[in-house]
This record gives sequence, C-alpha cells and structure tokens, in this order.
Amino acid sequence: MIFKNQNILDLLKIGFKNYPNKLAIKDINDKDTYDDLIKSINTNSNNLIHIGLKKEDRVILIFENSVKYMEAYFSILNCGGIVVPLDSNVTENKLKKIVEISKAKGIYSTGKILASFYSFLTSSFLTKPKNFIALTDDKVSFSLIKINKSYFIHNETITKKQYELPSVTRKDISSILFTTGSSGIPKGVTLTHDNILQTIKNICDFVPYDNKYHELIILPLSHSFGLNHVLCNLSVGGTVSLANGMLRMKSIFILLADNVNGFPASPNIFEIMFHRYKIFFIESAKNLKFSVVNSAPLPPNLSMKIMKTFPHIRLYVYYGLTEASRSTFILHSKKNKDLLGSVGQASPNVKISVLNDEGHIVTNNANGEVLIRGKNVMRKYWGDDKSTGRQFIKGWLKTGDIGFINKNGFLFIKGRIKDMINIGGLKTSSHEINNVFVKMKGIKDFHALGLNNTKSNLTGEKIIALVVENQKTTLLLDDYLSYGRLKLEEYKIPKEYFIVDKIPRSETGKPLLNLIINIINNKKYVALKK
Repeated sequence: MIFKNQNILDLLKIGFKNYPNKLAIKDINDKDTYDDLIKSINTNSNNLIHIGLKKEDRVILIFENSVKYMEAYFSILNCGGIVVPLDSNVTENKLKKIVEISKAKGIYSTGKILASFYSFLTSSFLTKPKNFIALTDDKVSFSLIKINKSYFIHNETITKKQYELPSVTRKDISSILFTTGSSGIPKGVTLTHDNILQTIKNICDFVPYDNKYHELIILPLSHSFGLNHVLCNLSVGGTVSLANGMLRMKSIFILLADNVNGFPASPNIFEIMFHRYKIFFIESAKNLKFSVVNSAPLPPNLSMKIMKTFPHIRLYVYYGLTEASRSTFILHSKKNKDLLGSVGQASPNVKISVLNDEGHIVTNNANGEVLIRGKNVMRKYWGDDKSTGRQFIKGWLKTGDIGFINKNGFLFIKGRIKDMINIGGLKTSSHEINNVFVKMKGIKDFHALGLNNTKSNLTGEKIIALVVENQKTTLLLDDYLSYGRLKLEEYKIPKEYFIVDKIPRSETGKPLLNLIINIINNKKYVALKK
C-alpha cells in the first residue's frame, strides 16, 4: 500500500509506520495489529479486483461491528469502490430497495447474514451479469458458495496475479450512507473521501486524540458516528475495541474493563447503562477519560449525572447530521451550567447560521432553521436530485433543526421542524415535551407528537404521547396531567396517553415516525382514560 495523503486509507499511515506491531482493532473474537490490518487490506483488495470490482462500483457492506467489517471497509475503498454500509439486521425489503437505488455491483458480508436473503440473491441480484458476492472466511453452511459469482475472498489468496490499484483522490466518492429518517424512506447521503477526512480533522482538532487512546465503540459502524470514531483512533495510532450494540452486555463489560479510556455513545445508551447496569458500568468503566455524545440532544440533567458518576471524564458533545457530521463541538463542564443545553460552537472550516420564517439570517438568540456550510457537508443524495435541491439553499445545507445562536456563537437546538406542533397558533415541539416527561418517576420511555385534530378546525393539532412505563408502575391520566402542569404551559401538555410495550426507534435512538403512526392507527396500545 502506498500512502499519498489523498484518501481515507492515508489515515492508517501513522499507525502502520510508527506502531506496526501495536493492536489496532479488536472485537471479542478477533484482533489486528496495524501490520495485520494492512496485510488484510492488500489481500482483500487484490481479490476484489480479481472477482470484478471496478472503480466507483458500489459494494453493500453488511456486518456486525467487527474486525472483519473494518478490513472489508478499507479493502473496498482501496480499490476505488464506494462503500454502502447497512446494519446487520437489515430487512430484505430495505436491502432490495437500496440495491435498486444504489445499483450495487457487489455485496460483502458473511454467509450467516446472507443466508436470510438467499431467494433474493439467487433469483434477482446474482442474475445481473457483473454482480458478485464476497464472503468472509466463516465456514457457515451456505449454499451460495456453490453458485457462480459468490466467493470466499476474505484474507484468502485466491489468485497469484497482482493487480494494479486505481488512483483514488479526495474528490472521489467514498461512501453512500442511507439514512433511516423519521419517515422510513431511505435517502443515500453521498460522501467523498474529502468529506470524511475533513470530519476526522474536525473531531481531532477538538478531542485531543493520541496513540494512547483506546475507545470502545458499540455504536453501529453502518452509521457515521461509530465509524468516524474508529477512523479517529486509527489516524493517530490508537486502539479500537468493537462490540455489537447492547445485545451482548457481558462482552461490552469485558471489553470496557480492558484499559478502555474512551466511550462514544448516544444519550439513550447512557440512560440504559445507568438505569439497568449501573454497578457493572461504573466498575468496568473506571478508566474512562473522555466520552463524545451525539445522535440526540443530551439533556442537561444527564450531562450532570455523567460528570458526577465519572468526575475525571471529559464530556464532549457535538452536533451534526449524516449529511454534515461534526459541525459543532463543546466540552461540558459543571462550572458552566448555562451551556449544558448547547451543542457548541462551529467546528473549524464550518459555518453555522439560523434562517427565520421570512428567509432572513438571524442572530442573538432568535429561533430559526439551522443551516450548515463546510467541507464536511455531503455532495448530494444518491440518485435523487429533487431531494438534493430541496436540502440546499444558496449553498447552505438545511438541517431541518430549529435552534438559535447566542452572542458567543454557541448553538442551542430546540427541536426538529417536523417535530413542531401547532396548537391554534401556539407552538411547541416533541423535543421540549419529551425532555419534561422522561424525568417523570415511573417512565421508561416517552414520545409526544402532534396529530391533526379532527374534532376542531380551530386548534390545528392535538398532542398525544406514547409511553413505556416501568413494570411496577401504574399511573393514571390525572398523574400525567398534574405532572405536566408543574413543568409546562397548559397548551403544551399532551391530553391523550397511549401505553405501549416499546416505542419504535432507529439504531441510534431516533423515533421512527411511520412506525409510531402505525401503532396509533392500528390501536396497538392501552389508552389512559378518566
């Protein structure tokens, strides 16, 4: 591999040249030194070209968080391919849709995962002349290995021929990340190598990464949050431990206790850790020195709880979207409680503005839609010019978030435009209501939303709430109304409460609006009544 300072692979240069025998990545079953990782990339890249991968071909990557995931990721990029990462629990319908949109030529995964899609792969995907499947070395009984154009390539030498790698520059597309979105309709965020490298620079300029850092990442690598933290650590010669979400807690605590000093997480992950596994979490995370939080706003009370539990931790919060990752940063402090609700100031080479309803840029605490401009901003939505056009205004990315910037340049997010609720001209947001009720005793999860009020043309929308109560909790409607009146104006208080087993959320904890609407329409709840 030749490092030319022009693409994502160059992030491995420091580790490979200075610490070749140092541990780079590990999971509960596997590990790579920097030297191991480079050897794997070289082998797999050559194999991918041998089986037909061309520059700019899209390759769908479906793995759990693992060493193999990162080996495959870098191998595709090294060939000039475009990575299309999907969660390991992807449904067949979503896989079909993304294959259709991306026009993917390859799928790189394990036999165990792909066995679920056997019919689609054999009757549709592999019937295309240039399509192929690349499999890892797990010897799962999987009948695709008997089918033409499916190959066990991972860390295996399948050809003696050495192919020339194409030139890959910062301007080339590196990945297409399909966002779930509240509507459930996937949009392909198209990112160049330069977008990713600028994002990594923004993170490392604020979080002082060095070769002593060792982060545990349980966030899905199919999302930019988790993946970019892997890249940050590898860019300075650090170490990364990987685990799969919160499904195997024993593995998480084993890895966390192994001298891990960094733990990027969503607010939802911290809430679950404190609520269900507090003793194990505190004991195994005693070496934590820093944590970076995103995916949803971090409530000030949770910030204080984290800093109180881990007094020596540096708690960083950032703001961004898949379309414009790491656009702001802030280091939270007990000494400056007024800024605990902020997501920080603009990152270097990033500009943040706020646009009001009249289309004017506003400052000094005036609310409006947050706009972002910078080298970290996506190029486009793949194959969707209309959505791309709607997402930009005069070169600014429209985030869909409502917020304001104070006189010192700190950004505060108040909610999503789609989450805004209009009650007879008076406005609130799901975010504002949720932040109040999640603190109510006996509440495990809560989400408020506005629905058209069919009983009145005057009030516009009505506010309803989905609630997950703790097992031993039995609250009455009056309990919710009374609690709400202590914290909110009357018009902001939900008047209907639906008790459910679970609120549908994405892998990063965002509520899935289309599934929530299905629950309401199909009356899959217990309604509280007077």
